[in-house]
Formats: sequence, C-alpha cells, structure tokens
Amino acid sequence: MRLSALAAASLAFGLLALVGAGGGVRADDRDDSSVTPRVGEQEMPQSNMGVDPTKAVVVVGLAANDDENIELVRLLFGRNDPATGDWMKDGFLRDEFAVERRTRSFFYKVGEKVDPTVPVYRVAEINPGEWVLHSLYAVYGKEKKENRTTKLFPKGQEKLGESTGPRFVVKAGEVVYIGTYVLNATDFPAQIVRVTRDDDAAKQAFAAQSKLQSAPVWRPVYQKKP
Repeated sequence: MRLSALAAASLAFGLLALVGAGGGVRADDRDDSSVTPRVGEQEMPQSNMGVDPTKAVVVVGLAANDDENIELVRLLFGRNDPATGDWMKDGFLRDEFAVERRTRSFFYKVGEKVDPTVPVYRVAEINPGEWVLHSLYAVYGKEKKENRTTKLFPKGQEKLGESTGPRFVVKAGEVVYIGTYVLNATDFPAQIVRVTRDDDAAKQAFAAQSKLQSAPVWRPVYQKKP
C-alpha cells in the first residue's frame, strides 16, 4: 500500500517546513567520525534480528539526489533516555542508529556504478522508546571532500529533545517501517525533499535480513510540538 498523492505531499511539506532552511536547522562543517553505521543493503545476510523480546526493529529507506559529487549520505537518529530525559551524555548520544546510502562517486573508485536515487533499506534492532532524526550527514566533493553535518536543532541547545526532525515511538517486540527518505545533499545545509511510503520494499528488506516471518507495520512520524 502506498500513500495517496495528497497524503504524501502533506507529509513531505510538513517535514520540509521543519527540516528545510531556517527554523531549527543548524549546519556544521565537521566529521562525525565516531558514528560507524552498517549499510542497509537488502543483500545483507539474514540474522536473528527481532528475536530479542526486549528490543524493537525499525526499517528505514534512504535515497539521494543524482549528483556524482556526493559520496555518501546518512540519517542519524537518537533515542531519549527514559531514566533522565536527557538525550546527551558528555556531548555524545547514549543510544543512536544510522541509515547510510553510498552514492555514485564512491563506487566509481572500484569501477561499479549505482543509482543513488534508488533507495536502500536499513533494518536496525533498537531499544524501545522515542526516537528522533537529529542530523543529516553527507560527504561531498571529488578532489577536495567536505564532511557536512546538518543538525536539526537550534544552536546552543545540545539536548536533542529540541530537534525539529521527525520522531517515532516504538515498543519492545514491534517491527515498524517509518518511511523512505530522499535527501538533497548538493545544497548545504542538506534537506529532506521527499518522504515516500513503500510497504512492499520494507517487507522485502526485512525478509532479506531477518529469519522472522513477521512483517513491518507502518508507523507515522511526528514532530515536536512548539
């Protein structure tokens, strides 16, 4: 099942209003090298993901605009700590997962070409709770590469509870799909230009990466109330 054109347009418009230029978006030209995500390709071997009853599983799709100067794009999600309500500890997240899409210029180095506009799907086992998209990351350039981070919360407010990015809540034992994000990383700060829904692709990604028979269910995202 897919979103109707009106619903998809409404969701994308809402995200652009919060994630686009201005508002709570902050751009930092730095390298978040402490984050080492796994690429969410559907060809990953199957695992026991989803077996642990204390965990949850999320499926997220990611694509990029067609620009051969982009080497990779990444979405960074953080979880609220239920014990303290504080998203940060000594400047680092306690709990985080990333969705990464490597793009054309990266694969040119080894003679392989991919279409960055075709989404890849990350299937991640996460802790239950409220999660928020807090940063958009890209490596841009050929001869001279730039590590670009666009933070989705106001400058000086390092608690990621202030992020204007989309959020979702998941309970232990749930398997959810929160959409497929299309990122424009040519411009800086980066922007989410579109969010689509493809239930079949999410189910195929989960089936390819997990031995479980269950299928992900659609979980709409929401934004922090002003």
